[in-house]
Amino acid sequence: IPSARAGRQKGPLQSKALVELRKLYTHSLQFNHVPFEDYVKSIPEPPVPVERTDHADPASQLTNLPQYAGTKACQQCHADVYDNWSHTGMSKMFKSYAAANVIGDFSHNASFEAGEIDEWKDGRLLITLAPAGRAAIRVASEHGSDYFEIKDSGGNWHRYRVDYTVGSKWQQAYATRLANGEIHVFPIQYNRIRKRWVDFWQVIDPPGSPRADV
Repeated sequence: IPSARAGRQKGPLQSKALVELRKLYTHSLQFNHVPFEDYVKSIPEPPVPVERTDHADPASQLTNLPQYAGTKACQQCHADVYDNWSHTGMSKMFKSYAAANVIGDFSHNASFEAGEIDEWKDGRLLITLAPAGRAAIRVASEHGSDYFEIKDSGGNWHRYRVDYTVGSKWQQAYATRLANGEIHVFPIQYNRIRKRWVDFWQVIDPPGSPRADV
């Protein structure tokens, strides 16, 4: 009984422990036959836990998977759940590039001007256009692929192929896989309702957000 040890030792818990022990004593067979002090002494000490020294190395318990499992890994054991999920918008949130999945307009060499302000106000998207001639991002479609062209701080243009689509309904973002294998999402998205490219991070991020800086 943990309170027995506390009742035998001087300290801040002793008085509370003795109160609890006395309650047990009054309901025990020793009550009125053995003095309370002897009753407390008769309670055996609880065994001291032995610290284990045979812990396995956590790293040795890890299983190295050959690659990211992906959603297909769920299909065999959870066919019904997978089928229901595959008919929802969430199943199309992040997909490898396919022309049929693209809702953005890459056909007219559209551009996004530095300084445009996109904000959500009074329940709608408000767009304040920047002066013409300050293009920071251009989009293009060539030979069955779509591209983003982004101007760096030195005024040089860099072209990136669209390798992934993000979203499938009212708005869609795009991503590219760099030479080092990293996947980067492009800074602007296509808004199907407004039928134009927008800086969506300006809409949802607080002022000064690094990812909203085009």
